[in-house]
Amino acid sequence: MSFYLLDSDPGIDDACAIILADNYFGNSFSALTTVAGNVSVEKTTINALRIKEAFNFSFKVYRGASRPLIKRFVDASEVHGQDGLGDADLPLPKIKEEEISAAEAIIRSAKSGNLLLIATGPLTNLALALILEPELPNMIKDLTVMGGAFRLTEFGKGNVTAFSEFNFYEDPEAASLVFESFRKVNVVPLDLTMNPFFWFKRSDLESFPQSRKSSFFKLITYNFMQKYGVLVLHDAIAVDVHNNSNEYEFREGHVKISTKPGVMRGASFLEYSKDYQHRIYFKQINGNRFKERFFKSLY
Repeated sequence: MSFYLLDSDPGIDDACAIILADNYFGNSFSALTTVAGNVSVEKTTINALRIKEAFNFSFKVYRGASRPLIKRFVDASEVHGQDGLGDADLPLPKIKEEEISAAEAIIRSAKSGNLLLIATGPLTNLALALILEPELPNMIKDLTVMGGAFRLTEFGKGNVTAFSEFNFYEDPEAASLVFESFRKVNVVPLDLTMNPFFWFKRSDLESFPQSRKSSFFKLITYNFMQKYGVLVLHDAIAVDVHNNSNEYEFREGHVKISTKPGVMRGASFLEYSKDYQHRIYFKQINGNRFKERFFKSLY
């Protein structure tokens, strides 16, 4: 039996990814590790616990890294709100996270040989786990990462600099270590997720079901939608690609991450390789079924 671990920095779109992951994987979704990214790790952990408590999800929560491996931590609260969940003024959770660290939780989970890991935030936790356990790539059954901008489509442009996507920009040293260590990785970049075909508009929200999950979704996205008018669920798309990869086209090679200072920091590139199978998912095949599946996950 396979087990799922979501390494995340909730985050509006991360919250949606958690809801979709629970819908897809049920009790096999056994662990959620948090990391500093969209907001501080204290806040991402609180948000993970809020989501777990609100819907009585079964996964355990593990707190992770509070800062990148090298650079200073800079959050994305101007996008996700000061609390990370759209400043929705949600109550604090009554439940607590587990005592062991995220990196240790990843290693323990991987020892089963049946771990499938989906990372939707900066890759700091996974890099720390690699430092503690260099054999980790041989222990994890499957790894999917949301991140990067590869210029494979017109949407594959950076959202921090002209070349760099947020997750890789936030901790490029961690991302570089992961892609040099893991021979096989599924990558879901902005090339795919920024396609307007995936965007949710206000009119879409009107067709959502009447449910606790739908109400939660509308609550955390309200301020974002008021400000931007559309919503892009990058991380939920990554979960969907993992579960329905046959519906997406990919290009394969070796992902390289720039750790140089300046505008290229965190930039991602795909190079030809016989030794690496990094699959960059950049295009749909059978039409946009993602939105239909996300709608269903809110029931």
